[in-house]
Amino acid sequence: MSGTSSAKKAYLNYDYEPGTRRLTRSYVTDDVHGYMPQELKFTQDDAGNVTSIFDSTTLGGTGKADYQCFAYDGYRRMTEAWTPATANCATTGRTTANLAGAAPYWTSYHYNTAGQRDEQTEHTTAGDTKTTYTKTTYTYGTQTGQPHPLTKTETNGGTPRTYTYDKTGNTTGRPGTQATQTLTWNPEGKLATTTEPAAGSKPATATGYLYDADGELLIRRATTTDGDTVLYLGATEVRLTVKGGTKTLSGTRYYTANGQTIAVRTTSTATTGTKLNFLAADHHGTSSIALDATRAATGTDRRTPGLRREEVAELAHMSVDYCTRLEQARGPRPSARILDALARALRLTPAERSHLFRLAGSSAPPGTSAVRRVRPHVARMLERLPETGAIVTDAAYDVVAWNPLARALLGADLGGGTTNLARRRFLGQGRMYESSNAEEFGHIVVARLRRAADRYPHDPQLAALLAELHVGSEEFRQIWETRPVHAPGHRTKTLDHPEAGSLRLNCDVLLVPEDDQEVVLMTADPGSPAVRALRRLATQAT
Repeated sequence: MSGTSSAKKAYLNYDYEPGTRRLTRSYVTDDVHGYMPQELKFTQDDAGNVTSIFDSTTLGGTGKADYQCFAYDGYRRMTEAWTPATANCATTGRTTANLAGAAPYWTSYHYNTAGQRDEQTEHTTAGDTKTTYTKTTYTYGTQTGQPHPLTKTETNGGTPRTYTYDKTGNTTGRPGTQATQTLTWNPEGKLATTTEPAAGSKPATATGYLYDADGELLIRRATTTDGDTVLYLGATEVRLTVKGGTKTLSGTRYYTANGQTIAVRTTSTATTGTKLNFLAADHHGTSSIALDATRAATGTDRRTPGLRREEVAELAHMSVDYCTRLEQARGPRPSARILDALARALRLTPAERSHLFRLAGSSAPPGTSAVRRVRPHVARMLERLPETGAIVTDAAYDVVAWNPLARALLGADLGGGTTNLARRRFLGQGRMYESSNAEEFGHIVVARLRRAADRYPHDPQLAALLAELHVGSEEFRQIWETRPVHAPGHRTKTLDHPEAGSLRLNCDVLLVPEDDQEVVLMTADPGSPAVRALRRLATQAT
């Protein structure tokens, strides 16, 4: 499953609902198996809540089909999650006797009047296990007046599990794997140590944390005789495990493409060579599948929707405790680097990424370069406007898509080497039919290029374009110095077309904000001579 032409390949495929663009199907195919290793089908209610995730694949009869159903209250909070035996989410089938699948479960959630979860019930054939969070904890917080921290959990009337905090809200005590775990924090508000005393036959444990100059976790070190020491180097983790007199060195590297983690490579001194697995998961992290790059063997991991806190922390290369503090709005404001890491870990869209930065009180840093690809649905929109000239321009005023009428209006060389409207306007490259409002258009072009230069300071193509315009056009240099500002909208222009004559056109701009692109629509007033001319040009163009 490498990239060579003769190698076996795996493919990630996605289907979307027309109009809403909601994911309806996510499936994996490859050149090895005679079946789909994974096929997830999604249904949503009108509010966009995922109500079911069905995976009927059985890995060639070696596994089980997996059907997951979800129910919500009026506040879009999940109240039920269960795995029925068949692809049917009817409430009558929500019974322990009807649970089935690769990893059967049924979990119920209850919330207090403040909207916080105060009860969780795991339904099993052996009985119900109930975990209760006291309402006082959620409503009033700690006895020192902290309103939000969780202070106690209790399962089926068993021994309470308690949590303590310092005055700044840092967790100082919490349940550990063998006893109460104690946490300390450094002056910058970052986790410094965790310790847990010995219990029974289990020895005491202790871990220290070291951060780099930017405050990112660099080393997690076991300070007792046995334990793990981990070095975090971007997408690579190097781990030293000490157990008794044995030391084992291992490494993990994650590979990403298009904002998704698509592969993981592991190696260890205890084994020979490295192991590479290709990964597939839907945008919810609901189900994942690993394909062994050598043997093409499959393995699956199924769970209820959403990443666990530990998984978010791992993907974002931060400590679990720091991730918890971010969730609870405790500690200092997260840096842009932390926010960007979270956006990558959660696979946020550009709009969602910008929203995350706004919520944190920061401005989202720009991308490295202007987006020069066109989304398929935008390109299809151009094709559906036969009597409207339509083009798509990127942040640098390159024409990245057009329909036949636009090419007839703006010149047959549209789409060749002169598709940049700034070069056409200031350097005379390519045909420029506009005979009115040329000065206004010049200011519009410069305003947009200035905005692009601020947003994409490291884009080499944009830098080359600006250098070319500064050298080749005195008019461009003069307008550039005036620092013009322009908001996209409506304008009217006249084209002196060699075949259709003088055409008075309306130009309206639609924005594609996630790609920083503009869709320019060129139309004529109803009943005007220009309308008839556009129809003739459209007929000739097709």
